[in-house]
Amino acid sequence: MMTMSSPLVVVESVWKAYRPGLWVLRDISFEAYPGDFIVIVGANGTGKTTLLKIITGLLRPSRGRVLVCGSEPWDIKAKKCIGAIMHSNFLYEELTVLENLQLYAGLNNAVVDNPEELDVAEKLGINQYINELVSWLSFGWRRRSDIVRALLHNPRVIVIDEPFTGLDKNASRSLLNVMEEVVEKGSTMIVTTPKGEEEVVSRASRVALIRDGSLEWLKNRRD
Repeated sequence: MMTMSSPLVVVESVWKAYRPGLWVLRDISFEAYPGDFIVIVGANGTGKTTLLKIITGLLRPSRGRVLVCGSEPWDIKAKKCIGAIMHSNFLYEELTVLENLQLYAGLNNAVVDNPEELDVAEKLGINQYINELVSWLSFGWRRRSDIVRALLHNPRVIVIDEPFTGLDKNASRSLLNVMEEVVEKGSTMIVTTPKGEEEVVSRASRVALIRDGSLEWLKNRRD
């Protein structure tokens, strides 16, 4: 479901180089609106993760600008608007899953008193590990817990770098359903995939290929 309201994400002529003359991203521009489900496909090393890090404020562009919910990505307003899931999770290993959720909920003005009532936590099955230290969990269960962490404050923009990393088929299917649900409620979803998995590409409203640092739209319902 897409509406013609103001964009939640604006990427405007973004370039990125890690050293002079070696451009990872070249003049990338697009807007993402409420209800957009955008999938960015590209081989490893093509700049997918770099683009997501710039959108989430983890990196700054060499040129150009990005706005998220009307603010620069490193602004506190934008931070509260974003739910980011990257390859490296944002959980504190010395805390339990519940303590992590409560910490991040507090940072985002959300409340987590009864984690078993969180729909996404139930769907991803983490309630059985809610009182376990994160350091005790396998990579897959850390990944599931980090997904719940990113979604618990109902962010308007969700960014996921390769969503199925570390997840089995059942968890991947549950995550896909969660992703569709939040998009139907009006959030913007931007995800990357190196292989263009049919199960996620087929559900996307917009699909882009990133190659040689440039973005080419393969499927764009806004055309």
